[in-house]
Parts: sequence; C-alpha cells; structure tokens
Amino acid sequence: MKWIAIAAVMSLAACAEAEPPADAAERPPGSAATEGAETAPASELSETSPTLQPMVFDEFSTVVEPGLGCGFSADEQTLFVATADPRDEVRAEGAVKLDGRLVLVTRTEAGGYDALAEGGSFRGDGGLTIGIVRAPGEGTPSRTETRAWDATLTVMHDGGRAELAGTWDCGA
Repeated sequence: MKWIAIAAVMSLAACAEAEPPADAAERPPGSAATEGAETAPASELSETSPTLQPMVFDEFSTVVEPGLGCGFSADEQTLFVATADPRDEVRAEGAVKLDGRLVLVTRTEAGGYDALAEGGSFRGDGGLTIGIVRAPGEGTPSRTETRAWDATLTVMHDGGRAELAGTWDCGA
C-alpha cells in the first residue's frame, strides 16, 4: 500500500522538471533561481505581488506527505501540490514556492481526498491564502489513475493578489 502512496505524489510530479531552469531566459516571468528551497513562514516573504515559482519533486517531496493528492500546473510547471488521507475528518496539506522558499499550507475545511479533489481554500502562515477553483464535472483522464480539470489558482499575500489559469490534476 505504501508504494501506491509514493506513486501518487510521484505521478503529480511527472510533469515537473528534474531541476529548475538555470537560465533566466528559460524561467517564467517573476521566478528566481534558488540554491535549494527552504521552508519559511509566509510572514518572512516579500511584500510585493505574490508570484508562485515552479517546484520539482525533490523540493516538495521533503515537506508534503505522500498519498492521494492533487497538483496545480501552468505552462507545464508544477506550482502547487497537496495530499490528503481519504478520511473525511482530514484536512489536506500542501506546499507552494514563493520567493524561493517552500511555504506550507493547510486546506481550510476538512473532507479528506474527496474534498481536496474539488479544490478549495488553503492557508499558510502570515495570511497567505491559496484558492483553487476547478471546472465542474468528472474531468478527463490525464495519466493512469489521474483526472484533470481546467482550473484557476488564486494566491493572496501581503495585500497582493494574482490569478493563474492552469490544470488541476488529482489521483493516485
């Protein structure tokens, strides 16, 4: 059973690069190259408009528990990953990369994996809020045991707000 949980997080990272782009011309606007991401409270982050940066498996796998999960990606870059136990009383936990640091977030409502697959609101330290709104319906198969929906991710921090269009992939 443990290999299924590990495979779930790995499948969410399948589109993530092995390493973040080293050349500034290869990076999405607003991103920064880092020498390994550190986990930091959002209260230590900058006060500019929030810009999420791509994460790779080696970064988020150290802070996000393996299991059933979902990930948000835009332009084939993983920007948000969360996992949850299937039990209804569990709140999903995830991570984003902001200002070169991983910031941990927790879903505001319980509901386990089923609730996570619907999207929802996540909060981190210092008032960081991540919102996921996905298209209705069953989604489309994207990989083995994974479904995908068009989605919008909203990030709010320090009075700034940004919205990104992308894909919400969920599964094992």
